[in-house]
Amino acid sequence: MRMVTVEPRLSISGAKSQEWIPIRPATDRHFALGLCQVLVEEGLCDYEFLKKDTNAPYLAGEDGYFVRNAEGKIYVWDAIDNRAKLWDDPSIRDFALEGSYTVEGKSCKPAFQRFRDILDADCRPEQVERITTVPAATTRRIARELAKAAQIGATIEIDGRTLPFRPAAYNYYRGAQGRK
Repeated sequence: MRMVTVEPRLSISGAKSQEWIPIRPATDRHFALGLCQVLVEEGLCDYEFLKKDTNAPYLAGEDGYFVRNAEGKIYVWDAIDNRAKLWDDPSIRDFALEGSYTVEGKSCKPAFQRFRDILDADCRPEQVERITTVPAATTRRIARELAKAAQIGATIEIDGRTLPFRPAAYNYYRGAQGRK
């Protein structure tokens, strides 16, 4: 197992890791968003997981809220049929994660697209470097290493069930939340 520690001081954990990356205190979330920006920009995400098991395809309006029908069900965009459908519609052939649409007179985008817009506007590694002091090249390298270790597409069978095999993790400790 390769372990990388990102923290302001060289702790015991950092000293035992294969790599210690010093970071400005209380900027962990910026580093994490920089990693996300690289993963999304370079297509290193598990898109099938995002479509199947998250709210990433849910359509969100300009107000930031999900677009719902009169009964309160959330819309998604079917990329094959090129139209809005309710999230649980069995006829959905492919959930769109990106793009801009109009549903019930409201401009909207999939939640993943809204996240991507934020990442592209504010979280590029060069922008994050000014906040965290972690070089942009290091952020890019660590994101790529994390994606490679995640083995997207690989599966494992446990008790007769086939599950995604993701032998990688990003673990936050107190430093990420221990501030105002």
